[in-house]
Parts: sequence; structure tokens; C-alpha cells
Amino acid sequence: MKFLFSGAKELLTSAVVPEDVFGPALDEVESAYRALAMVTHPDKHKGSAKAADAFQLLQTWKAKADTKIANGTYGDRNAQAAVTITHGKHTYVVTNRIDSGDLAEVYGGVDAAKKPIIIKVVRSPANNDLLVNEAKVLEDIHEQAETAESVLLVHLPKLVSAFQLVEGAARRQVNIFEVIPDTCTLADVIKAYPEGIDPRDVAWMFNRILGGLVLTHKCGYVHGALTPDHILIVPETHNGILIDWSYSVPVGEKIKAISPKWKGYYPAEVLTGHPSTFGVDLYMAARCASALLGTQPRPRLLAGFLRACLLGPRHRPQNAHETFVEFRELLATLFGKPTFRRFTLSTTK
Repeated sequence: MKFLFSGAKELLTSAVVPEDVFGPALDEVESAYRALAMVTHPDKHKGSAKAADAFQLLQTWKAKADTKIANGTYGDRNAQAAVTITHGKHTYVVTNRIDSGDLAEVYGGVDAAKKPIIIKVVRSPANNDLLVNEAKVLEDIHEQAETAESVLLVHLPKLVSAFQLVEGAARRQVNIFEVIPDTCTLADVIKAYPEGIDPRDVAWMFNRILGGLVLTHKCGYVHGALTPDHILIVPETHNGILIDWSYSVPVGEKIKAISPKWKGYYPAEVLTGHPSTFGVDLYMAARCASALLGTQPRPRLLAGFLRACLLGPRHRPQNAHETFVEFRELLATLFGKPTFRRFTLSTTK
């Protein structure tokens, strides 16, 4: 195994777990470590500060690998060595890996008081700005909502802390969130029910998404990434939460990037680089609702409402509050007085 210094440095700074550095096979860890040590050792680079940082980062990854080897979990990317993150007076401990998103790794953890938290760490330092953007947008919306639509904050995640983690010469943005228990994503629902779910269940889910957009748009932002994996639902309370605000922008700015996996959920004007409008979010919300309905027959009024949200930008609704009110009126016409419907991801609907 041979490395050039530039390649070794990139490997060390972009890795997410020790297996990324030393490979998945336990019997190759030591040889990979020696090969990396040979090209990063400061003595080979006349005391270079960059080499010193890379070599120190190598030792950090080796320590994490050794911990996983000791507890028998090396090779399992989802198993975490006990990792402690310190920021100022605050300490967070990573306990498990939850998901791997477009930009970041998402972990479960606890704070110093053993309270569960979500730890989101950018995968590449080159994308720090997107997670920084997420933190700034959420902080601004929460600040604005404190004096007005605070009841709608239940549709947004609560940011606990945001900072940059220093790993040698690399800095990675870390966003810490409160845990929202007993959730699943719309992507989970669509996967579990490819033929679609009851329109009454779609109705309350779509209604909660619109509630989150009322607050978002009132604060002047476009979420810009309302894909099925970025919408959580809480079946027990019929709540819905909009997550992953990395791509959100003030209305009128261009959305910086899209998720290739969910390209079909974006309106055409986003894909062609036009300035964002509030209608972008309404389009994506309606696209998610249509996916939840699947191939089953759908009430005519509901189908027509969603089609209107999927029109071109000049003809599509642009006001989340008006859309929210109109949708509640439609629900009363379709289903009468609201009643609680238990929803589960099991085979029993």
C-alpha cells in the first residue's frame, strides 16, 4: 500500500470512520497505518506544519481504530468507538451512527447530563458552509418566531449548538440537535407502502408540512430541499418536522445544490438555476404528498389541489399561509370533523 502525501492528507481529513483510513479488513490496519505514517511523519518533510497536523490526525484515527478493535466492532462502519467531542464548556459523546446523508454523517449521542442528542458532522470540510448555513437559518427562524408564530416551531428541529471541530489542519462543522423521539421519514413511509397510504393519512402529513412552511416563509426563507428523507413524522402525535436546512436560502436567491437521489422532486426552475420562490417549497411538498398516495385512487378534490401545487411557477400557489387555510377547508369538505387516525409502519394500516 503506497501513498503520496497529498493523497494521505486528503484521506485523513475526509474520513468519517477508522475503516475509511485503514480499510475494512482487520488484518490490514497495521500495514495501512505504517504506510500512512511513512508519508506523513514530520521528519520526512523538514518539520512541515502540514505534515505535523496530518501525522497527529493519523494518530487520532489509529486510536479510534484500536478502540473498535478492542471491543470487537472494527469493520462495522455503524459501530462507533467511544468518541468525545468537546466545545468550550460542553461535552458530547457519540454513541451510535444513525444515517449518512448527502453532506453529513448523523450520529446519536448524549450530552454531559446524559440527555440524548443528535450530532450532525459534515463529511467534507469543503461543505462546512452548508451546515453553517443550516445553523444560521434555524437560529434566525427561532428568533423571529419567538415574538410571533412560536406555536409553529414544533415543525422545526431545535438546534442545541453549532461549532467547528478541529482535527489536525481540518475543521468540520458540527450541528447538535435535540432528539425527536419515535419518528420516521416520509421516505420510510413510501418504502413501506409503495402502493400508497390512506388519503386521510396523507392529509394530516401534508397539513403538518404546510404548517412548517407557513413559519418558514413568514421568516423570509425557502427550505429548498423538501424531499421525503427531509420530512419527519411523529405518528403518535401527528406532528411533522422539516429537517436538513443546509440548502435553505432567503427567498429570491438561487438554491445552491440539489440532492441527486431526489432530483425528480424539484421543480424545473430549481434545476435550471432560477431564483427561488415560496412556490418551490409548495411544489416539493405536493410532490411528497403525491408519492405518499402512490397508485391508489385518490379523492378528486385532493388530486386537484395537489395538481395545482405542481403547476409551473407562474400558476402555482406562492403563499403558504393561504394554501394552508385552503387545504384545511378542503379537508373539512372531504372528511368532515377532524378525527385522530393511528398510523404505523407495520403491515397493518
